Amino acid sequence: MSFNKEQAELVDEYYVAAIMDFCEGVKIDELKEILCLYEDDENYEACAGIKKAIEGLEDVIKTYKNK
Repeated sequence: MSFNKEQAELVDEYYVAAIMDFCEGVKIDELKEILCLYEDDENYEACAGIKKAIEGLEDVIKTYKNK
């Protein structure tokens, strides 16, 4: 899905918020639950940002667990 400039900024805001939540102790499973809530509301910008954050966090965790 492609977003216009305003929507892309919202995606970035949700991405940063999800990363900040993780840094403050929110678990990835909890972020996935939040993602489901936004999916139910069809809030595509929120979904895209949170999904991007989850994928990035999972990649980082995998990388450091394998070292």
